[in-house]
Parts: sequence; C-alpha cells; structure tokens
Amino acid sequence: MKIISCNIENFGTLSGFSHRFDDGLNVIYQKNGWGKTTLSAFIKSMFFGLPETKKRDVSENDRIKYTPWRGGAFGGGLVFETDGRVYRIERFFGSKLGGGGDEFKLFDGATNKPSGDFSAKIGEELFGVNADSFERTVYIPQKELKTDCSGDIGARLNALIYNADDARSYESAAEELKLEERALCTTGGRGSLFDAERGVSEAQSRLEGSMRARLDAERLRKELEAKTREADALERAASRQTESGANAPLRIFDGQTERGADAHERAAGAQTNGAKNCNNALDGDKNGAKRKKPTAFAPYALMIAGGISAAVSAVLFFADALLGVIAAALAVALFAAGAVFLRVRGDKAKNRPYGGYSGESREAVGESPSDAGENAGQAALNVQIKRLRAVCLEISDLQRRLADAESAAERESECADALSAARARYADIEKRLGIIRKTREFLYKAKEKLSSGYLPPLEKNLIKYMGRLTADDGQDLSVDTSLTVGVMGGGRLRDLGYLGAGQRECVDIAMRFALIDCLYEEKKPFVVLDDPFAELDGEKLQSAKKLLRGLANDRQIIYFTCHESRIF
Repeated sequence: MKIISCNIENFGTLSGFSHRFDDGLNVIYQKNGWGKTTLSAFIKSMFFGLPETKKRDVSENDRIKYTPWRGGAFGGGLVFETDGRVYRIERFFGSKLGGGGDEFKLFDGATNKPSGDFSAKIGEELFGVNADSFERTVYIPQKELKTDCSGDIGARLNALIYNADDARSYESAAEELKLEERALCTTGGRGSLFDAERGVSEAQSRLEGSMRARLDAERLRKELEAKTREADALERAASRQTESGANAPLRIFDGQTERGADAHERAAGAQTNGAKNCNNALDGDKNGAKRKKPTAFAPYALMIAGGISAAVSAVLFFADALLGVIAAALAVALFAAGAVFLRVRGDKAKNRPYGGYSGESREAVGESPSDAGENAGQAALNVQIKRLRAVCLEISDLQRRLADAESAAERESECADALSAARARYADIEKRLGIIRKTREFLYKAKEKLSSGYLPPLEKNLIKYMGRLTADDGQDLSVDTSLTVGVMGGGRLRDLGYLGAGQRECVDIAMRFALIDCLYEEKKPFVVLDDPFAELDGEKLQSAKKLLRGLANDRQIIYFTCHESRIF
C-alpha cells in the first residue's frame, strides 16, 4: 500500500498545495511553520476523516485546528494504491463541531468513476484499526512515539494467532460485561444491587411496623375495655345522683358498640336538661312564694292597728275616761294578736323544707346556674359528668388508634411476602453479579493467555530493531501483553524511565516498527513519521537513518524533518 499524490484545497495553513510521493523513502524537509504536521494530519484525515467532537479546545479538536483562517472549501483529495488498484479519495469537511456537513467520495483511478469498494470508513477497512490505533502504529506524530495495546491493536495482534473475529469478539464481550457490571453495581451506591438492597431494607421496615401495629392493637383493646368499664361506672353513678323526674336517666352507652362523640353529646345534653328542670322547679317555688306573699303583712297590720288604737285611747281618755280605757285595751289586744301571729308564722317557716319553698327538692333549688355552688350533691354530679366526658374523648381516641393499628396489622402477611420477594430479587442480582465478575475474570485470563502468543515474535522484532539502532542488542528488554516495555536491571524488571531520553526514543522507535511488522506481515502499509528523531545524538541518528533506508526497501516511508542534520 502506498500514497501516490495529494491535492489540498484548503487545510490549516496549506492552500492550493499538491505533492507527489515516490516509492520507498520520501524526505520532506521544511522549516518550522511551513505545515509539515498539517500535511501529515491531512493524510490521516483523508483515510479516517476528522473526529466528531464538540470540544472547543483547539488542542483537542482537529476540526477547529485545521479550519482555514481565510475560509473557503475545507479539504482536498488523495490518490493511493492498494492490491494493485488505484483509488482517489475526496473529502471536504463542514464547520460544525459534531461533524455535520462532511462529504466523502471515492473514485476508481482507472475509470475515474465513483467506486463502492470502500465506505467513508475506508481507513478502518484498509488498516484494520480505528483512527486512534492508526496513530499508535503506522502514523507517528511528532513526539508521540509511545504505543499501547488499544482494543483494535490487541484484536489485530490476537488475530495473528487466532481467528480475527474471535479476537474482536473478546473486546466486545469484555465491554458488554463491564457495562452490565456497572448497571448492577457501581460506586456511590448506584446500580440494581443497591436498589434491591434498599428494597429489602424498606420491606423489612414495613414488616416490623406491621408487627408492632399488631402488638399495639392488642394493648389498645385492653385499654379500650378498661376505659369502657370506667365510663359505664361513671354513667351508673351519675344516673343514681340524677333525680327521677327532674332528669331522664343518662343513656351514654348502648351495650358495647356506642362510643365517642355521640355519647359525649348525650351526656352533655342530659346535664343541660337536668339543669333546665332544676331551674324550672326553682322558678315554680318562687312563683308560689309570690302568690303567698300578701299573708306576710297581716301581723304587721294588726300591730299598726294596735298603735292607732293606743293613740286614740289617749285622746278619748281626756274626753271620756271609760272610752279611753276601752281603746287602750283594744290596742293591747291588737299588738298581742300581731305578735302571736308572727311567732306562729316563724315556727312554721322553720319547719318548712328548704327555706320555705314548698314541694321541691334541695337539689332542684341548688341546680340553678346562679346557685350551683350551694348544692353539694349536684356539684358531685357535675364532677362525674365532666369526668365522663373526658373518658368518652379518651375512648374516641383509642378507637381511632385501634382502627389504624388493626389496619396496619392486617398487612403483616402482605409485608412478609414482599420481604421474601425483595430478598429473592437481591439474591438473584447478587448471584448474577458474581457470575459476571467470574466471567470477566476468566475471560481476562483467557485473553492474557491468548495475548501471550504474540509476545515472542514481538519481542524478537524489538530486539532486532534495537540492535540496528544501538550497540545494545536489546536482550534486556521485555514486553507485556499491554505492550509496555520494561528493562531488566539489577535482577529486577524496571521502567524505561531509568534510561536516558535518547535511549528511550530508540526503544520507542524499535517498538513501533516491531509492532508494524507483527500487525502487517503480508501487506506492508506506508509509514508516516513527523520528525521523531529530535532526541537522538549523532551516532544514534546515523543508525536511525540507516534503519529507515533499510525499511524503505519493502515499504513506503514519508519522513518529515525541520533540521538539516536529520536529512537523509
């Protein structure tokens, strides 16, 4: 596979630019700022397009970075050859951050007619990797020599030993298992497992509440029975103290079913009716007293008449002694009669019940609201009725609480079933999560075992290229399944950070070409290098130039540099 030519309409700082590429080694030497990195990015964008991202940081968004300042059409064309056939790609890019408005066309180089041999994802179809993995293999940007085992690279390496579809199936299966595990259980108390755990806790709480309600109902029934007996006793006591005829018997309870506010209202009504009856009786006494009131003046009239007779006798005595004596005797008789009458009446008043109000009970007189404090019996009745009212309110409250408790207690069986279902759901999710984690573990171990199959040829190529770049034969280097290179030192595998900058760069270059050889054994792709040898000293730089010349014998190499010392 090789690039034949490119034509840039507008792309970053390059505009109206065309270039033809040769087979083998292509060295493009230009000063800084000319657009070497832009040209290498253009080659990549023709095969993979520009990434669809909405990031506005120019360092993270190639669409913003390479949009021409002067405006105009944004893109161009590239002619390449693969498997003996020539094709021309045309891509133009829209200005929308998400990638909207991009255009892709593919033409057959022999007929110049549109071709359907490849789609807009032509880069993935040709190289077998995505854009990120392309940058970690055949496209080597400036100061980006490091590589790692991305999903596509790992699949490609595994395909060297096993079926490619199986290798890709691992990546797909591993990702699906990872997403499923996150859905079931993730940090921060999220996921189905935590939801099920909360469901068990809530169901347990509801069951315990229902069980407490059943115990509360039993206790409230006993309290209600005690209060009912107390209310019955108070009712009987009040009925005994209520006068027959003056008050109708209090009917607060009807068996054991009538309770609460109705009983309270009847008790209040009975008391009010009793008070009214007592007041009516008192009014009747007073009216009777008023009707008898005239007889109270008779003694005083006799005494007044006696006084008048005494005065008359004094006058008559001077006129006629006999008439004066008679008048005086009459005056004495009248006084005596009045005094006797008052005495007799006073005795009768003492013997008349309740201060002279005939035919009525002391309770009736004392029940008047104005004389309530004078009747001890009625006062006791008032106390009993007040207590009865309070007990009726307590009974009403107990009945309400008992109804709530009984309603909650009736759901105990339902809550127990819900708890069993919640526990079963939690156990099922927990079991499922365990299976997923075990599957991921076994799958990873299988992948590691699978991946170890490509390590021997990869390490062999790495050692070969290190020997061509440096005097070191590279026997102390080691590669793991993540494509991380380590170096043995002091009997211990160490990080490459212990090496100097030039030595690390040689390892990275050797690793890149070792990886390319493993990934593309049959069809060698072109390789784009954007001045990767800036850290090499004179001796290593000469070795790198020699290495590239040798590699250019069986593949196309496009090499950019900005320094004369690094020109081939």
